Amino acid sequence: MAFTVILTLLLPYSSSAEPAASIQKFYQIPKSGKLIDFVGDSTTEAADGFYDQLATIYGAPGGLLEGAHIRNRGSSGNTLHHFVNQIASHGNTLDRVIQDQADLYIVSYGINDIRESSPELIQADLKLAVDRLLKETRGVVLLRIPNPFLSVNRWSYIQLDKIEEKAQIYSDQLWEVYQSFRNYDPRVDVLDIPSLVFGRQVRPEHPFMQDTIHPNEAGYRAIADVVARKISGQRVETNPEAVKSSSEKSGQPQRRD
Repeated sequence: MAFTVILTLLLPYSSSAEPAASIQKFYQIPKSGKLIDFVGDSTTEAADGFYDQLATIYGAPGGLLEGAHIRNRGSSGNTLHHFVNQIASHGNTLDRVIQDQADLYIVSYGINDIRESSPELIQADLKLAVDRLLKETRGVVLLRIPNPFLSVNRWSYIQLDKIEEKAQIYSDQLWEVYQSFRNYDPRVDVLDIPSLVFGRQVRPEHPFMQDTIHPNEAGYRAIADVVARKISGQRVETNPEAVKSSSEKSGQPQRRD
């Protein structure tokens, strides 16, 4: 297969190509031979539908990501704070992903932090991660805003207090933290997954959600569609489910991007 998904710890990858001067320039070049690290919590590690979509659709011959090398550096249950302080299952810490020397880092942390931390600390930890990636690697960084929460928790294995009151607050706080990195550096970009895929307005149920905090297979595939098109310089359109959520909030139909 032209597309390689690497789910285990490997030796650092070495790319002979020069890094892009900016992430926008990186989007425009072929992805064959490029290493892409996906960094985050369970919504990165345990995202089978996401990686399957990237491999079978976008990594196929002629696909947008043909020849790209993908590493799953997710760590289920982890926080961004632990990640930057070198604590992570499978050894997927900040130091480890820096050792990869990837061409592109796609980072999505926060759904665990926001329930036990503060937006200010998350922003500081995210800045630390971004700054080290920019300083210590030749890669570019795409910050993938985490998916919104559901406003009702029906799953006993998810421990969330007062989620009916806090789901929208948590989701908005994470969105605002990530949005603060727009125009941070030419090698950094932000991908607004809530606005493009799920909608910013939280719901008690969502066709793309498995439980209160995790997307289902359809949700992961929808995220993969947006990610693949974004990093390939293609037009990214808003998913109808995101439009539906925004319309329900405002009472008015929304335009696609």
